[in-house]
Amino acid sequence: MQKYPFLKMLIFVLLGMGLSLFLNFQQIIVTIIFLAILAIYFAVRKQFIVVYSVLLLSSGLLGGTNFEHIKLIKQVSNFSYVKVRVFGKVSEAFEAREGFQRVVLEADFELRQENFHTDVLLNVYFSDSSQILQKGDFLLANAEIRLPRKKTLPTDPDEVFLALMNDVRLLGRVKEKQIIRIWKYSFKSKVEEFVSGLRQKLRERIISIFSNEDVPIMLAVLLADRSLLGYEERMMFSLSGLAHLLAVSGFHIGIIVAIFFFVASSLFRIESRWLNLFLLSIFLLLYLAIIKFPPSATRASLMFLVFYYCFSLERKTNIINILAFILLIVLIFSPNMVFSIGFQLSFLSVLSIALFYNRAERVIWFVLPSKLVVFRYIRGLIAVTISSHILTAPLVAFYFGFYSFLVFISNIIVLPLFVIMIIYGFVALVLSFIFQPIAFPFANVVNLLNKAITLLTELLIRHLEFLIIEGNFSLLIAVLVSLSLIWIVYSKSRLNAFLRSAICLIAILFFGNYLLYYKSKSFNIYHREYFVALQFKNGDGNIVLLLDRKPKQRPANDIAMIRYLLSLKGDLTIGSSGNVGIWTSDVVKKYRKVTIFNANANIQRSILNKMGLGYEIFRRYD
Repeated sequence: MQKYPFLKMLIFVLLGMGLSLFLNFQQIIVTIIFLAILAIYFAVRKQFIVVYSVLLLSSGLLGGTNFEHIKLIKQVSNFSYVKVRVFGKVSEAFEAREGFQRVVLEADFELRQENFHTDVLLNVYFSDSSQILQKGDFLLANAEIRLPRKKTLPTDPDEVFLALMNDVRLLGRVKEKQIIRIWKYSFKSKVEEFVSGLRQKLRERIISIFSNEDVPIMLAVLLADRSLLGYEERMMFSLSGLAHLLAVSGFHIGIIVAIFFFVASSLFRIESRWLNLFLLSIFLLLYLAIIKFPPSATRASLMFLVFYYCFSLERKTNIINILAFILLIVLIFSPNMVFSIGFQLSFLSVLSIALFYNRAERVIWFVLPSKLVVFRYIRGLIAVTISSHILTAPLVAFYFGFYSFLVFISNIIVLPLFVIMIIYGFVALVLSFIFQPIAFPFANVVNLLNKAITLLTELLIRHLEFLIIEGNFSLLIAVLVSLSLIWIVYSKSRLNAFLRSAICLIAILFFGNYLLYYKSKSFNIYHREYFVALQFKNGDGNIVLLLDRKPKQRPANDIAMIRYLLSLKGDLTIGSSGNVGIWTSDVVKKYRKVTIFNANANIQRSILNKMGLGYEIFRRYD
């Protein structure tokens, strides 16, 4: 641990933050006072290592009080929606259509005597066009908010993916009558005007030089503007394991930094490391301001600057130590950033590469031992894919409810094309400000590459759809694959690597087939907002019980469940126990043949007992 000083510091800070979650504010203050006395005692005795440890523990205790996301989970996790009065600034406003607009609000609100400040993705409903919000406007409204729900049905909207793409913690809705007041924003500082004006110019230039089909993807990868990306396009990248390419992260920052150094050394012939560091810092700060400081890009930029700073000092760098330093900085200045899904994936990806890349590359050498440049590149690409996948795969399966084996194929085939497309897109954008006609040949290459990427991705999903595991078992499969990869990359010989790979492949195939068989023979439980749905296989048909959570509920629509019931093949029998279930059954009956029966208390009790379930299923909602 001597070569990991920041890692040791991070451990003490995390220990303090973890302890703060179990204490109230008064207990935290008393604990900090006690630790301060302890620090003074050891300082007098000149035991400074203990003093530093105590101070870091105290910092963690104090910093843990800022974990608003933990408090939010405690407050809203048991509710579908929570009513609060929100006030905040609109940081992102999407195009309004048909009396509806989606905005990102930097919201302040009070919930159960706790004050919160966090980003909320709000659906705003209105009839008057004067209520259309613009970026910078302020909104005061009685809103309904909740945490993003994990996708449980194939027809469910992917709210976690939506939260990830917009980097928000909560989702909410505001009806017209709930809007109290809107303040139109008119004043901007000189810096804000410059950055927003530059962002708008870049956006307009991208729209003017690239074709209509390329604009959404180029806005996403160059300016972190995903407002024009369609749901189908996002899901295509997500299912193929390439969703990380749509969010500006370390991958994109690495390409931009490489272009910067190429221009600095080849065109301007800047040899001073300190001048390069200064110019790179200015360039990255300006770029982060233009794309609104997304967590993953901020982490990557900070890491590159720390690396180059150490390089300028001619000191050895350790990526684990640098990662610990960056996480320490984030925990001190913006602790809630660690709850950003994008930051988690970005951080774990780099950590996973740092831990497993060399071992993965050595194992791949057993299969491709050639020293040719092409084989070296292929080995490196496969090693990066495998090593980054080890720690991120379980997290992706947990958040998004699926696991895709396609990631191993798509990253090797599609990733090189994507790198070239970003480089050509960036060059085209820069050249368009010098002389626009020069940019069009590069934009044409981007168009060809985008078509090739889309075609390859669609072919992979269409013909290898069986490699995408969805549902409750996806997390188990992801964990099993990650553990298998760790075991394989620690192989000490070629024979050892082949034997372990064969054993793991057989185990995954066996386990996967067993889970699919178990799933086909068992039942599914879907926890919905107003009811619990139990689905059973009945030969070629299905029996679905819709059991209301509470008696005498008002009829309510669950559009995703209705679409799911309509999509089921074969005969369909629906049993309902309350107003919501009856309403859903009646809607389904209008569009397809269905048998409906009343699932009274005796039937419910008999079914639940037979399945070994209790009435606690009505109290859970995920």
